[in-house]
Amino acid sequence: MRIGMTIVDKPSFFIIFYYFKYLWIKQSRVSYQESDTMFKVLMVCTGNICRSPIAAGLLNHYLPDDLKARVEVSSAGTHALHGNQAEIHAMYAMDQIGIDISEHRARQITKDIARGSDLILTMEATHSKRVKSLLGWRHNKPRMISEFNPHRPIHDIADPYGGQLQDYKKCIETLNPCIDELIQWLKNKIL
Repeated sequence: MRIGMTIVDKPSFFIIFYYFKYLWIKQSRVSYQESDTMFKVLMVCTGNICRSPIAAGLLNHYLPDDLKARVEVSSAGTHALHGNQAEIHAMYAMDQIGIDISEHRARQITKDIARGSDLILTMEATHSKRVKSLLGWRHNKPRMISEFNPHRPIHDIADPYGGQLQDYKKCIETLNPCIDELIQWLKNKIL
């Protein structure tokens, strides 16, 4: 028996019908402006203990109330050790601006996590490459977060891991304009 064929080797209308119905549903998706579906944003870095939890924390904190009910923000790492806390300097630097990321726990990005996200924002080109390898032909999802900084060309966000507190503060300063523009983009897409 082959897929799409009945036991007697004749085409099955039922399977063909559902095959085309699936394609039709996929091609006529409702926009997020007309839907109650959560728009899922995934931040990706290497270990999921510095840049991506900082970016997720910033976005969660600065999202306006009308978007908070429609946007789900999470993070993952390309080489994360599952369950690790955010770096102590990352937590402290974020705490100094009134954002608590102490509950964050690292997780490894998987195919399911990537496919379940509507927008994947990476900190480096190598992260985008890794996400693209997980997604196969769905290469339109990963983008560099620095694409959202209107004042600088696209670039890797420097990894503060192992550095001093000022390196983490610099990371926050680098991500802030990206987050501001990302929020504008989300407003246009969702509201």
